Amino acid sequence: MADATRSTLGAPPAPQTPPATPPNPLALLGCATLVLRLPEGAVPEPADALPPLPVPSLPGAHAVLRSGYQAGGLTLRAGCMAAPADGWAPGVEEILLARATQLAREALPGDPSPLAAGDIAAVGPGFEQRFEGTLRRETEVLAVRGRHWLGFAGDPREAIVCTAICTEPQAGAPGSCAGLVAAATQGGTWTEAPPPSLVARTLLLAADHPQAALGVLVAVSLAAAALVIARRPRPRP
Repeated sequence: MADATRSTLGAPPAPQTPPATPPNPLALLGCATLVLRLPEGAVPEPADALPPLPVPSLPGAHAVLRSGYQAGGLTLRAGCMAAPADGWAPGVEEILLARATQLAREALPGDPSPLAAGDIAAVGPGFEQRFEGTLRRETEVLAVRGRHWLGFAGDPREAIVCTAICTEPQAGAPGSCAGLVAAATQGGTWTEAPPPSLVARTLLLAADHPQAALGVLVAVSLAAAALVIARRPRPRP
């Protein structure tokens, strides 16, 4: 990604049209919520009008939120997925949010441009990232703005990835999407990230120090082999 794009997206855009409705908290896991501010006159979209939420094939992964609202030519949608957090390790947020941006683009109807994602920012106990782009639908061009969140909640603790995405006619700029995306936020109670598991720490070691990781792997293999030999039944004299 070009540095110019990153710097443009690094600072949150100033809301052009202040949201006119009270905060709308959407329940996730435990006491965690995603809070949206809806434009004036927004109506909920029916479930069959919303794009599918592709849940990854990870043990325990599941959808926790799928919601959408329309107000004239503006559409504001949100979706969240969760999975057990026992595979968490620092740096995984880059992989998860890159995948979230890809899914957001695939969920846009019509012909979307590649979504330009900004820098990942640590916010409270989690992370967030903004993105933007354009969408061609028939003879209309729509502006696209969105935001990802990654956090942890529930008991047992799960990792939750949420995306809010707003589209509106580009010809009407400055529009409302910038303000709606800026006003969206995490609410309720979120927890700290879990400590990396032994497997995650080993993978991080392998990535940062391949020679040291190889030595650890050899030592563990030799220790396991010695344990198997020690426990092997010995022939009687």
